[in-house]
Amino acid sequence: MAPKLGGVQIGAMNYLLPIDVRSATEAQVKNDAIALNKLLDDVREKRPALTLAIIDACRDNPFKGNGRDIGGRGLTGVAG
Repeated sequence: MAPKLGGVQIGAMNYLLPIDVRSATEAQVKNDAIALNKLLDDVREKRPALTLAIIDACRDNPFKGNGRDIGGRGLTGVAG
């Protein structure tokens, strides 16, 4: 079974992170998370004949209401 991931936008970047992340700052989130564009770039480097990425991550800020205001609501658009 795939791990459950959340998503958060920090600046113009999307990050995938475990839903139980405990990071307290944007810098910690960037360190603990997987940058979506890095993941997609790694896939592109393999030069597959077809790539289909379905990003099923929560669009709600996982830090809201926890005393931490990290990132914006939802994810920013990703170009193909």
